[in-house]
Amino acid sequence: MKSYRFWYHYNKPLSKRMGRPTMTVHFKDSCINGHKIICHPSTETHERKAQPRMVVRGFAKTVTWVTEKEPRTKAGQGTYTLVIK
Repeated sequence: MKSYRFWYHYNKPLSKRMGRPTMTVHFKDSCINGHKIICHPSTETHERKAQPRMVVRGFAKTVTWVTEKEPRTKAGQGTYTLVIK
Protein backbone atom coordinates (compact mmCIF):
# COMPACT_ATOMS: atom_id res chain seq x y z
CA MET A 1 0.00 0.00 0.00
CA LYS A 2 1.28 3.45 -0.93
CA SER A 3 2.10 6.09 1.70
CA TYR A 4 0.67 9.59 1.35
CA ARG A 5 1.69 12.87 2.98
CA PHE A 6 -0.42 13.95 5.95
CA TRP A 7 -0.18 16.94 8.24
CA TYR A 8 -2.08 18.12 11.28
CA HIS A 9 -2.49 21.25 13.36
CA TYR A 10 -4.51 22.80 16.17
CA ASN A 11 -7.68 24.37 14.77
CA LYS A 12 -8.28 27.48 16.89
CA PRO A 13 -11.46 28.79 15.17
CA LEU A 14 -13.18 25.39 15.33
CA SER A 15 -12.02 24.90 18.93
CA LYS A 16 -13.69 28.18 19.93
CA ARG A 17 -16.95 27.20 18.21
CA MET A 18 -17.02 23.73 19.77
CA GLY A 19 -15.85 24.82 23.21
CA ARG A 20 -13.07 22.20 23.33
CA PRO A 21 -9.63 21.73 21.75
CA THR A 22 -9.85 20.35 18.21
CA MET A 23 -7.14 19.14 15.83
CA THR A 24 -7.40 18.92 12.03
CA VAL A 25 -5.65 16.23 9.98
CA HIS A 26 -5.13 16.81 6.24
CA PHE A 27 -4.81 13.55 4.30
CA LYS A 28 -5.44 12.79 0.60
CA ASP A 29 -7.13 16.15 -0.15
CA SER A 30 -9.52 15.95 2.82
CA CYS A 31 -9.67 17.68 6.21
CA ILE A 32 -10.63 15.47 9.15
CA ASN A 33 -11.42 17.04 12.55
CA GLY A 34 -10.81 15.20 15.80
CA HIS A 35 -10.22 15.70 19.50
CA LYS A 36 -7.42 13.16 19.94
CA ILE A 37 -4.73 11.92 17.57
CA ILE A 38 -2.89 8.61 17.82
CA CYS A 39 0.01 8.86 15.37
CA HIS A 40 2.07 5.74 14.59
CA PRO A 41 4.39 7.00 11.78
CA SER A 42 7.36 9.23 12.53
CA THR A 43 6.69 12.96 12.09
CA GLU A 44 8.48 16.27 11.77
CA THR A 45 7.55 19.90 12.29
CA HIS A 46 7.23 22.13 9.24
CA GLU A 47 6.93 25.90 8.95
CA ARG A 48 4.53 27.09 6.25
CA LYS A 49 4.23 30.51 4.60
CA ALA A 50 0.42 30.50 5.00
CA GLN A 51 -1.80 29.78 8.00
CA PRO A 52 -1.43 27.55 9.94
CA ARG A 53 2.22 28.57 10.18
CA MET A 54 3.51 25.51 12.10
CA VAL A 55 2.29 21.98 11.36
CA VAL A 56 3.36 18.43 12.12
CA ARG A 57 3.71 16.24 9.03
CA GLY A 58 4.70 12.77 7.91
CA PHE A 59 3.75 9.90 5.60
CA ALA A 60 0.86 7.53 6.34
CA LYS A 61 -1.08 4.77 4.65
CA THR A 62 -4.41 5.31 6.44
CA VAL A 63 -6.23 7.73 8.72
CA THR A 64 -9.09 6.15 10.64
CA TRP A 65 -11.82 8.08 12.45
CA VAL A 66 -12.98 6.39 15.68
CA THR A 67 -15.98 7.59 17.73
CA GLU A 68 -16.11 6.89 21.47
CA LYS A 69 -19.35 5.30 22.65
CA GLU A 70 -20.37 7.78 25.35
CA PRO A 71 -20.87 11.52 24.72
CA ARG A 72 -18.66 13.72 26.89
CA THR A 73 -19.95 17.20 26.18
CA LYS A 74 -23.10 19.11 27.10
CA ALA A 75 -24.14 19.18 23.43
CA GLY A 76 -24.17 15.37 23.33
CA GLN A 77 -21.18 15.08 21.02
CA GLY A 78 -18.68 12.31 21.63
CA THR A 79 -14.91 12.52 21.48
CA TYR A 80 -13.49 11.70 18.07
CA THR A 81 -10.09 10.00 17.89
CA LEU A 82 -8.05 9.92 14.68
CA VAL A 83 -5.67 6.95 14.28
CA ILE A 84 -2.89 7.57 11.76
CA LYS A 85 -1.02 4.51 10.45
